[in-house]
Amino acid sequence: MVAHKRYDQDYALLIRFSTYVKQRLRVSLAELLFVASFALNFFLGKVLHLYSEQAEVYNYYNDKGNIFNQLFVKKGWAWTTIAVVYFYGNVLSRQHVKNVQNTLLLAFVRYAAATFWWYLFTQWCFGLPIMDKLFVYTGGKCVATDGKHLSHLFEELDGLFHSNKISSYACRKIKGSWEGGHDPSGHVFLMVHSSLYLFFEIMPYWRGWQQLKRDWQGLKSQTISGKVVQTFYTTPQVVVMSLMALWWFMLLMTNMYFHSIAEKLAGLWFGYIGIAAIYYIPRWF
Repeated sequence: MVAHKRYDQDYALLIRFSTYVKQRLRVSLAELLFVASFALNFFLGKVLHLYSEQAEVYNYYNDKGNIFNQLFVKKGWAWTTIAVVYFYGNVLSRQHVKNVQNTLLLAFVRYAAATFWWYLFTQWCFGLPIMDKLFVYTGGKCVATDGKHLSHLFEELDGLFHSNKISSYACRKIKGSWEGGHDPSGHVFLMVHSSLYLFFEIMPYWRGWQQLKRDWQGLKSQTISGKVVQTFYTTPQVVVMSLMALWWFMLLMTNMYFHSIAEKLAGLWFGYIGIAAIYYIPRWF
């Protein structure tokens, strides 16, 4: 009886805190916790790196050529796009959604805005993308052993070719190295930006863990693989959540193995900015 009473008190306190956060900050408790989880990921990655054995720290995930990095992270926004298209295609066709055309229009506007911010930061922003502009403005440059075919962009010095006019992508293509300067983590930005975008898109359609459990138990298939396939088809939230889990895990790997603290914090900050502009700031108007 005492334990039950204490549970009720704790639950009431949680409800009051959730209501306070929503009224004052205009975010739900779930939103606040998920957004904060990326800061937790950052600190967790640092702690694991510092206190793990060297054999555990330097492993398969420390290799940029690992399959998760090559197949998923490097094509991160494409996978995010596929997931959200599948989600809306499934939800709007299987669930009763009022004003489908307006829902699709608003979803497309948000997707276009999120894509535009991703493009500005990682691909092009009236020249170099934002992350490369920051790198160059802080003294960074591309150093290559062969830049003769791009002589108008490079300066030859001591037998090497130096340039602060080409992007990090172009530098990698000519097998150059990105040296000096502050290099904001594009991986951190992508994982945070993609995860938050997917989270805010599926949140209005979230039916809770209990409903997902009932859906799983209600499936007719007797095999686990069959249940998984049916769940992915009937509950598209699971597909999106699976991708979000992968992004969170790969973000942890990045936080453990790559970039300096300042560079990862810069990626985290820019990942927050775009989502705040799309989903949070409009709530105050």
